[in-house]
Amino acid sequence: MLVRGRPADELPRHGPDLAGVVRILGAPDPGAFVDDYLRTARRARQVFERLFQG
Repeated sequence: MLVRGRPADELPRHGPDLAGVVRILGAPDPGAFVDDYLRTARRARQVFERLFQG
């Protein structure tokens, strides 16, 4: 939505769409942004599993 003006429910993995999202969010570069996002998503998944499934 931020880059193309169309709703989407996933983060672009590469290309100009990802670069646009990274620029809008003020992240230093696309690679670091994706790494941080994936790390945060893994941690959130671990918390969910611990609280609701374990």
